[in-house]
Amino acid sequence: MPLVWQGLVKTTSSPYPSGLRQHQKRSSCSTAEFKFVQGRPKKKRKPKSSISHHISRHQSYFAVSTSPSAEVVQEQTQIEHVPVDSGSIPVLLSANQLPDEAVTGSAPGPWDFPATFIDTSNSSWVEHQPQLDTSPYLGLEESAITLPASHDIITLDGMEEVERYNSLQSAMPPMVLYQDLAQKYHHILEMYNNEFCAMPLTYDYHANPFRVRLDRIQDSPSLLHAAMALSSQHIAKIDRSPNMATEIYAHQSTAIKLFGEALSNPKSEPVLDTLLLLIIFEISQSAHGMWSVHLNGARILLEQLSASDTMQTNLRMRGLVAMLVWWDVTTALISRREPILPLTYLDTLIQFPESEDWSFLVLVGCPVDFLMAMARLSKLAAIYEKMTRMEYTIFNDLPVQLIIGEVQMFINVDEVTFANLDNLEDEPGSRQNRFHCIEAWRHAVLLFAARAFSKQQDEYGLRKITYLARLVLDHVRCIPQDEFLQKQLLLPVFLAGSEVESQVDRAFVRQYCQHWNETSRFEHFGSAAQLLEDVWRDWHVSIRDVYWWGAKIQPQSAGRASSMVSEALFG
Repeated sequence: MPLVWQGLVKTTSSPYPSGLRQHQKRSSCSTAEFKFVQGRPKKKRKPKSSISHHISRHQSYFAVSTSPSAEVVQEQTQIEHVPVDSGSIPVLLSANQLPDEAVTGSAPGPWDFPATFIDTSNSSWVEHQPQLDTSPYLGLEESAITLPASHDIITLDGMEEVERYNSLQSAMPPMVLYQDLAQKYHHILEMYNNEFCAMPLTYDYHANPFRVRLDRIQDSPSLLHAAMALSSQHIAKIDRSPNMATEIYAHQSTAIKLFGEALSNPKSEPVLDTLLLLIIFEISQSAHGMWSVHLNGARILLEQLSASDTMQTNLRMRGLVAMLVWWDVTTALISRREPILPLTYLDTLIQFPESEDWSFLVLVGCPVDFLMAMARLSKLAAIYEKMTRMEYTIFNDLPVQLIIGEVQMFINVDEVTFANLDNLEDEPGSRQNRFHCIEAWRHAVLLFAARAFSKQQDEYGLRKITYLARLVLDHVRCIPQDEFLQKQLLLPVFLAGSEVESQVDRAFVRQYCQHWNETSRFEHFGSAAQLLEDVWRDWHVSIRDVYWWGAKIQPQSAGRASSMVSEALFG
């Protein structure tokens, strides 16, 4: 079926075949409407092999091509000329032009294959036509619109089908766009701020260092991806969806990469906030990690940002520093090494009066007095481990005994008795829970001191260890499982659980770790349970005087050479 162009407006931009020039001269009016009609066959020509699609003789077609010379149309359609208003003349895009490069001043030649129709009288054509998205905005689905390939042919049965096709495209809802990643992930970040960010703490409070500023998070992409990684792992565990692992670690790797770039100018972005979320994300995966690497980096950042001065008036900075100090001390205690962060940060934190808006009990469930005792004991334990490998040296345990005396003399003001029952300001049950939490920490510190500073225990030492381990587990049992305060006692449970022989006590330790591993969705509870199973496997009453959890966790030094060594974090 030959194609004949008839009734086109004469232009100078592209030549027409000589056989059509007389029709162009007679068509001098400025308006024209195009209509496809059946042409009269004059001569049959064999189509070239490049056109392989079968087209019915009752159909016209539009080819989508990436190059105006990519194909040659061997057939022509006779077009009847009907004068219409010039405002409705469609402009045909050259096939090598995108919609935003449309030329509206000239009509194409007969071998220019149109990519789409654009009605210049309608200013909203951009909303109705699919086009390549080169803007920085992000779609709800990255593949929401698929452009036709260069060889696709769209068949339309007459102009009525063309109008119907355009009307259907106009009725299609536009693709949902987002200004930035913060808007795209807004609902997940809100969920993080309302629920997930409070999971590491004892109680949530307004200066929660894990909470992010949604109105500013778009300015810190590393913090955004860190929050998304943490949120995604919570959602994956809630929905029991292992398929989200790729998305989780994609956010984590992006956060680490952007965090490394932000370190060149740490004052431009909240790098400490990002570091805090990256550490808590790793804790949610396992208790074992190269924590010294993070803590050495945190020490440098704290110095650059003058954190000691900032936290005097900034509650959020105070919480950030407190969490870093907490992780440093608890890791140093288990590894029997000196803390990496200077103890001056802890000395500064102790000076702030405790309240509902600030206290270590609110943050981590441990009184600051016991945290200071653990920091000093970890430093003394590092000295003790070093001296036991040297000849002709004797460790002076007087500082250890002084610390033990201070811990024993600590007054627990949260004890509930009949004498103060009528004068309590808060609910007796909550106060009693805090009392048992504090007592669990007290006896855990004493238990560590009894074990870590003696390579071989005598009979009295073993009886004291057994008694302290029993007290720790009894106080933990007294706190209901639905209280987040019990969640903060993983380190005391580990220290006591490694010393018990009773299967009933071991069953309680297993149940504790399993419950909080599922409830908090933090895998360091599971890591502690696995390590305890390893300790119990080799535990025997005949070797109890020399066998303890320290045989499974070797002491580490705080030197730079050992920063890549894996350590256990149960805080």
